[in-house]
Amino acid sequence: MSISDSFLEPSFDPLPSDTSALSRRNKRSRNMRAWETIRVSLVCDLVSIVLSLSFALWIDESSGQAPLFLLLLFSWIFLIWSQKGYTFHARVLSSGLRSVLLSSIFLFAFVGFWSQASSNVSAVRIVALVGIPLGALLLALGRLVASRLNKGIRQKQPSRLLLLGTVKDILNVLGEKQSGRFPYHQVTALLVTDPENAGRLPNLVGCEVRSFAFGDSIVVAASEMECDSVWVVSVNDFGDKHLRRLMWSLRNQNIRLYLEPMIEGTSGTRINSERFGQRPVLYIEPPRFDAANGYSKRFIDIVLSLIVLILISPVFLVVAVAIKLEDGGPVFYKSERIGIYGKPFQVWKFRSMVVDAESRVNELIALNGGNALLFKMKDDPRVTKVGHFIRRYSIDEVPQFINSLNGTMSIVGPRPPLRREVDLYGIDMRMRLEVRPGITGLWQVSGRSNLSAKQAQDLDLYYVDNWSALLDLKIFLKTFGVVLRSEGAY
Repeated sequence: MSISDSFLEPSFDPLPSDTSALSRRNKRSRNMRAWETIRVSLVCDLVSIVLSLSFALWIDESSGQAPLFLLLLFSWIFLIWSQKGYTFHARVLSSGLRSVLLSSIFLFAFVGFWSQASSNVSAVRIVALVGIPLGALLLALGRLVASRLNKGIRQKQPSRLLLLGTVKDILNVLGEKQSGRFPYHQVTALLVTDPENAGRLPNLVGCEVRSFAFGDSIVVAASEMECDSVWVVSVNDFGDKHLRRLMWSLRNQNIRLYLEPMIEGTSGTRINSERFGQRPVLYIEPPRFDAANGYSKRFIDIVLSLIVLILISPVFLVVAVAIKLEDGGPVFYKSERIGIYGKPFQVWKFRSMVVDAESRVNELIALNGGNALLFKMKDDPRVTKVGHFIRRYSIDEVPQFINSLNGTMSIVGPRPPLRREVDLYGIDMRMRLEVRPGITGLWQVSGRSNLSAKQAQDLDLYYVDNWSALLDLKIFLKTFGVVLRSEGAY
């Protein structure tokens, strides 16, 4: 029986009834934790705005600019706040960039209209043409710095999170690896609506587990356990009436409320809030298979592949000579991979293993647990001396630009699978074959061989479902850092 069907209702008192000293102290503690990151973002914003406005008004050299300076300063900060520029995710993640850029656009429009009526036309126009564009640039750079600093703060002192719902739904949200799913939060409390199943829950360090019975107060529990956020993971069990009451109850404790939408693996760029009559709903845009296989992406693949192959031709020669001198075997290694729509093709790589490597693979799979899916050994005995070096810096994969040039691969995409891996695919994993495999991808920039098979599969499916040109650009730029640091390369 769901909570919404029960005649006994949970306590969602919309009035601020909990005014105990403990409640007030815990609220102050939450506010102080929030202020740790708010002040970093605010200081970066203030410095950026002061520098840009000071430079613009210094160019104008007219007198009596202090009122204009202060008005623009406070207006800019207000606009950033109105665009949710100081929320948790805007402070810690890069979403704050959108807030500062939108606020700059609004301020530019306002100052543009104002310049037509102001008596100090010269100063206002210089602010519009110099101060605001410079400020937008400095604000964006400042937010990148603030985000990095705030991430460090939240990794050392993570935000405290309470999960509320059934054990099954809690386990689904927790996943296999909590540090990867909650890099800036610590799950410090679990309110379980089916305590008879609590034995299935993992032992989380510093996490208190409580049973949630009808009539219990979620707000009091969250306040007592000093939680910054409540995440309702079993939304259907509560119903819209009780969730609305919960929102009212949490408002005076400065506790954030999250609802589990049950759409993991879907990018926020595909999720839109709409209304059906009086009810809000989420519209999910369809997967972007067609766009990922579009002409614009293909054109970029051809142009970049040609440029790369021309620029690194001297490297080709050096590596080819080194491989040939080591054991006299072939320079290139061609292996069958399964490409778009399940079509097989030959992938090009510099040979990094001994000549008879393929004949020994089944023996090594058996010795390492028998899992053929994404099989890779950290200390593979088949790898040559030259192979160790070129694998460390992913030089062995450079010839794959030949594949991206001829259209069997793309520069960015899912990892090209072997036939034995595809034979083990379930229904979901076969969807990754709807796009061309890539030389680099989310799998490569998120840990590579250090990831589990499931994590790698989830990343591939995320890419296929949520492709965008911006996602490709982010992956491409991240690849350089991953290669230089040799992360997960073996």
